[in-house]
Amino acid sequence: MAERSKSKAVNVHLIDPTGKAREPYVVLARMVSTHRDDLRDTRFVLYWHTKWIPNADGNVPLVKVSFRHDRERLVADYDIAIEINKEAWDAAPLGSNLHEAMILHAISFVQLAHDSDGEEKVDENGLAVFRRATPDVVEFTNVVAVFGSYTDKLRQFSERLAAQAKADPAPERQAKPRRSRAAKPATAQG
Repeated sequence: MAERSKSKAVNVHLIDPTGKAREPYVVLARMVSTHRDDLRDTRFVLYWHTKWIPNADGNVPLVKVSFRHDRERLVADYDIAIEINKEAWDAAPLGSNLHEAMILHAISFVQLAHDSDGEEKVDENGLAVFRRATPDVVEFTNVVAVFGSYTDKLRQFSERLAAQAKADPAPERQAKPRRSRAAKPATAQG
């Protein structure tokens, strides 16, 4: 009889919304009620991702967002799945705003779809239809270093960063996730 090969590691673990480690759900509820009331009826499921490998550029995601597909609508009890980088979550300094930023970043990708009359779209089962929003700014640091804020979106982004830095200049409030291997600091991705 052939020897069984080594088991594949499972790197994604469901977060129990009623369990001891339910803090991500508490943060999610707070971010939805404070910043995204339009998503108050959205059914979210949260997962820990315990071992993201840095990509070719050395970036490790903070969060990833998945939208339920039509086939999953038949059996799933959620609309949106959010995978959270557990290492970054656990490494957040006490009093930092990293947890809130991670969750708000994730739910910023989630938009209710609207028809041509501006009405929210629903499927034939009466469930909300969602779309993936694109970030306001996608740019490389070296391009900004050479050309500065060369678009209106970059200018608005720069102005908001400057205003935030002026309002909250304390460096200890800035979360710094730990680096793993030769990884760059974690980045949020949808």
